Amino acid sequence: MQYIRGIINYFSVFLVTLLLGVFLLPCVYLKRWTSKKSALHRHAAAGVLFICATWIHCTRVILTNKHRLNCHVEGLPQDLDRKTSYGIIANHQTWVDVFILFYLFEGKIAFPRFFIKEKIMWFPILSAGFAALNFPVVKRYTHEQRQKQPGLSGIDLEMTKKACEIFRHESTSIVIFLEGTRFTAEKHAEQQSPYVHLLKPKAGGLAAMLSVMGEHLDCLLDVTIVYEDKKRATFWQLLSQQHMNVSVLVKKRMITPDLIGDYQNDPALRAHFQQWLNACWQEKDAFISKVNHDILAQKITH
Repeated sequence: MQYIRGIINYFSVFLVTLLLGVFLLPCVYLKRWTSKKSALHRHAAAGVLFICATWIHCTRVILTNKHRLNCHVEGLPQDLDRKTSYGIIANHQTWVDVFILFYLFEGKIAFPRFFIKEKIMWFPILSAGFAALNFPVVKRYTHEQRQKQPGLSGIDLEMTKKACEIFRHESTSIVIFLEGTRFTAEKHAEQQSPYVHLLKPKAGGLAAMLSVMGEHLDCLLDVTIVYEDKKRATFWQLLSQQHMNVSVLVKKRMITPDLIGDYQNDPALRAHFQQWLNACWQEKDAFISKVNHDILAQKITH
């Protein structure tokens, strides 16, 4: 039965994407080809936003069946406002993380923009939407590339700053998966990560965002996602609506002046920022350990 559900949901998402894409592309090109000061440009931009928000709603409804997705949430602020801007940071294990964030925040905050990898821009309809919504695009460089060309790190940070500049004058929510990649045991071992359940967070992107957007953002929403049944949930589980137990912790972190500055050229600020972020990551790691311990205790009890 789950295979039938998975296939039906796959084609449902595909058809929704295709149908909305028919309306999206004209808005994308109108936005691209018209003057930013024109009424047509504003209407096209609003159309892009509406169509993409509709896509999020439809796919969330299709995939996150409340009877099969048991999501236990702690700490979600009740005073979130769609007219306010937020930064969202989260651990990253799977594509399912994105839909968990949709599940948590849809309708509560301004339309979310994700930092996305350059290779994702190869998806035809989605890439048009990402570009029209000004999703920040980052190019990941390997450790070897950075060693050979140290200036690459600076280029990446400047691209991040340039992308964030666009959002200074509108309400938005910017999502960053600070580990920079999905968690796997192999990557964890390769990094020699000091955390039990997490990869090392990459501080530079967040610091660059805060240097541009810090005074515009109300706060950071720090999200920790734990899949209770399996260490790493799969997109097929979501598509086929298999029972999924998820624990989520949301922490509201204020953006204090000591976190804003020239991260790249100020060694003292860089050291302080990394220390602060590592403390946040230790808290996330402790929460994941607690959830896993509670699950084990329940299994032993039963």
